[in-house]
Amino acid sequence: MIVALQSLSLDLRHAARIFKSAPVFALTVIGTIGMALGFNTTLFTIFNAYVLQPYAVRDPYSLYAIAWNTRSGVRSLTWREFADLQRRNPAFSDVFANGNTIQIPSQGLMGRAVSGNYFTALGASAALGRTLVPEDTAGEYGAPVLVLSYQTWQKRFGADPKILGRKIMVRDTFYEVVGVTRRGFMGVSTAVPSFWIPLTRSAPGTNKNQIDVLTGRLRDGVTPQQAQAALAVWSRQETASLPEDDKATGVILQSQATPLPLDKDSLVFFAPIFVSFGLVLLIACTNIANMMLARAIARQREVGIRLALGAPRLRLVRQLLAESILLALPAAALAFAVSEAALLLIQRLVFATLPPLMGPMVQFRALPPNSAVFTFILTVAVVAALAFGLAPALQSTRPNLVLATRGDFSNEFRPARLRRMLVVSQVTVCLLLLICAGVLLRATRKVEALDPGLVTRGAFHIEVDSQYQSKVVARLKSQPNLESLAVAWQPPLYGRFPSIPATSNEHGDVNWAKYDFVSPEYFSVFRIPLLAGRNFTAQEAADEAPVMIVSLSTARLFWPGRNPLGQSIRLADDPNLKGRVPRFRSAQVIGVSRDVASERVSDGLDSTCLYFPTSLASAGNGSLLVRFKEDADVTPRALIAALEQAAPDAQLIHPMDEVLALETY
Repeated sequence: MIVALQSLSLDLRHAARIFKSAPVFALTVIGTIGMALGFNTTLFTIFNAYVLQPYAVRDPYSLYAIAWNTRSGVRSLTWREFADLQRRNPAFSDVFANGNTIQIPSQGLMGRAVSGNYFTALGASAALGRTLVPEDTAGEYGAPVLVLSYQTWQKRFGADPKILGRKIMVRDTFYEVVGVTRRGFMGVSTAVPSFWIPLTRSAPGTNKNQIDVLTGRLRDGVTPQQAQAALAVWSRQETASLPEDDKATGVILQSQATPLPLDKDSLVFFAPIFVSFGLVLLIACTNIANMMLARAIARQREVGIRLALGAPRLRLVRQLLAESILLALPAAALAFAVSEAALLLIQRLVFATLPPLMGPMVQFRALPPNSAVFTFILTVAVVAALAFGLAPALQSTRPNLVLATRGDFSNEFRPARLRRMLVVSQVTVCLLLLICAGVLLRATRKVEALDPGLVTRGAFHIEVDSQYQSKVVARLKSQPNLESLAVAWQPPLYGRFPSIPATSNEHGDVNWAKYDFVSPEYFSVFRIPLLAGRNFTAQEAADEAPVMIVSLSTARLFWPGRNPLGQSIRLADDPNLKGRVPRFRSAQVIGVSRDVASERVSDGLDSTCLYFPTSLASAGNGSLLVRFKEDADVTPRALIAALEQAAPDAQLIHPMDEVLALETY
């Protein structure tokens, strides 16, 4: 072992002397590999922070979010069910709760209301003062106390050591700062909160009927499958006396160990990017291999003399590889610097190019380098060194000794063949990247040119706590420039719609059809024309009657060449369906609408879409969608001011223009 280390030390010193005499060559290699490796490190750092790196809490892999399926959709537990689960839960050692996100745009803060055992369950301590305790959530209103995150304390309050006791306005109540969390603690939410307050029924951002996010920590020795089975029995007992639509049909457990789960969706998203960046690194290695081969040809006489003096070929190959590794190590250091600069630049570009109202909603997790990032850099650097150094090393150590000592080459020594192979490989990879870039640009142009079928200009999506919804609706209806006010269970352009297996009465072919619950005004808010038939009546919306409006593509799929009006679609009764499910098993077509891009613009127009009727009273926590008259000068700030009295700082306003822009971002 000692002999091997001494030999390696000699190889590295010899390589250092060689590169000292050829600094331009060394810097070229270091710069080329460092830049390519830096881009790959940037991507891996993001992937590691959001997918691989768990939350900085105690035993994160035992944390699971809890919800259950009903015929009315996926729902969380009620306050009574939460209290009962804490008293006699069959599978969890701790159960704690989160409220919805609390936005305070005027102060640039975003927080959450959490149960009193939140911090103790996560094993989180305070850097200053204390964290929340169960006594803080006693009573209807709880204690008006607040815990700041370490990051917010530093950036927003300048790490003021006298922060304890300061009052901060949250909605219409002053909260006293009683603590600052330890460095690195960010809770168990994808968005990084600025603060935490006690969770009660009257807390800001809280649903008076249900817990928004419920999380449990598995007991020692209990598997997720066992916990799910135990909760299924418990949930059926808890909901046995409820109406049929509200009875639990299944329990959902979702890992809360990392911000994004390591599943098919995350791999599908990151894999193409990793392949593209990997190809860039491969091109860099091919370029350097060509340079190393040219340099090896220039050193042919030196290699021949050393072989003639009895140096083993393996020893020379090792020497040449040591030179490659010596170049790869400073390239790794450069890659780290490039990665840090790229991450900072990406964050600034994102904030600079996001639509104005979307910017405050985006908060990045801290991306500090850790052992996984450094291991990635060093491992890829060594692999890159072998990739660009091995072939030239093997090629240059197999010459005819007599000719090599004179600096000549035999017919058997053909570096041009290897060089041609490297060039062909490089051209092939470059063409592949160009093809991928062309496909991406074509897809981007296609998305930009696509008419989504939705007129978003002048339309707004309003998120509001359920306790304020009726007041907000009344306030909106009193606005003289209001044109339409609708409600939808799933607003458009926000992601995937649920699907349900459906079949027409004419044949037994089953097709999965996307669906949504909308009020009659939905079509006027987005100017979606009805091509045939009629809209929902107010009574049909209030009763959520078994009627529907289908998109044009849906009509062509189920009734090709026929009039769809008056036809019926049978809906499957599947207990595994997630989301709100229609109460009826068959619905009649009363109208046909234009095809629109309801989910994501990049997915194109909907292949199927069924619209079922609902109303403000029936939709519960449905999203409010409004349109103002074309000559009305309505801005998000003006709308927030108009709704301030009805819902003090409790609403989020999303101009649908910005939502659409974010889709094509």
